[in-house]
Amino acid sequence: MKSVLLLILMSFAIPLSASNMFDRIWNGKNIQKTSAANSWKQSGILERTFDITKKQVECILLANGYTEVQNNEEKSNFRRSRVSVWQKGKMRLLVMLTEINVGKTLFSWGVINDAK
Repeated sequence: MKSVLLLILMSFAIPLSASNMFDRIWNGKNIQKTSAANSWKQSGILERTFDITKKQVECILLANGYTEVQNNEEKSNFRRSRVSVWQKGKMRLLVMLTEINVGKTLFSWGVINDAK
């Protein structure tokens, strides 16, 4: 019930910049931030199922005006993973989710810098 309420509240999220858009789902645990160019901006383990994490990320991105332009989801006997590209104007984000086990999901995101 708590997860459903959280998903509903996130669908009404106030638009945020890419740098702090995902901060609300981290709860300050297991997070690594990097400022290196062409790398993940944030990466960490969330104490949530793969499906809940996927829905939370989708709600945050959609509420902030991003559109999913590409995705690849793979399932094996032991885990699932998903890589997706989201776009808003010229800004493109790469989002990766990997199921570690039931109730734990690795979540990483970064900005795609296209060489011109």
